[in-house]
Amino acid sequence: MAGVAVLDNCLYVVGGVYGYGKDTVDNGFCYNPESGVWTTFPGPQQPRYNFTLLGHNGRLYAIGGEFQKQIISLAESYNVETGEWASIRQTPRPVASTACAVARRRIFVCFWKPPDTTDIYEYVPVKNEWRLETTMIKPQSYGHCMVAHRDHLYVMRNGPGDDFLRCLIDCYSITSRQWTAMPGHYINSKGALFTAMIRGDSAFTVKHMLTLEYTITDGGWKPRRQMKGFPKSGSLWTCLLRLPKTGPV
Repeated sequence: MAGVAVLDNCLYVVGGVYGYGKDTVDNGFCYNPESGVWTTFPGPQQPRYNFTLLGHNGRLYAIGGEFQKQIISLAESYNVETGEWASIRQTPRPVASTACAVARRRIFVCFWKPPDTTDIYEYVPVKNEWRLETTMIKPQSYGHCMVAHRDHLYVMRNGPGDDFLRCLIDCYSITSRQWTAMPGHYINSKGALFTAMIRGDSAFTVKHMLTLEYTITDGGWKPRRQMKGFPKSGSLWTCLLRLPKTGPV
């Protein structure tokens, strides 16, 4: 329920809830792998959980979420250098746990409009505005996860008949502004596909039993290799960090 993001090779965990009463966490936490130290910093002005946290260009963006069981449209940015939160333009409609990605230094966020419509908006920081970039209409389907590779956005969505085990991937080019449906289905055992992260020309999905690497091609994601999973119980969130060869981790 917390927001998790990486910015400048530091891991940030913000918001969420704790305890049986599900009280909102007021602070944020930052982990630096170079020093091996966790530090705390103030949480958003609007307490929230089930929200999207994104790191970009020296700032953290807290987008939407829930507070007291109500989905909200409030959004804020955190300046890491000054240590201050500031309100930004509200999202086009209330949204919680939405998919997001940064492509070509541009911020994109998915907004689902039940039952068949996924709107992708771009947030433009210099103008503090949301722009509708494109709309994807698929029967009974919405984007659960979105990742960026070069100038493409890949949206993972449920398959036919709300099949969450055999997902489909649609690719959107922010250059040509055209959609392409990737051929075939992608196995999504225990939600592994929704943990996808991009490094170079590879996509990685991590779950408790198995880590999969895909090679990203114009024709789709091609399975490359299988590796060990993360054998710990509980919720899992995948991030990419550069770890020092020596010293704290």
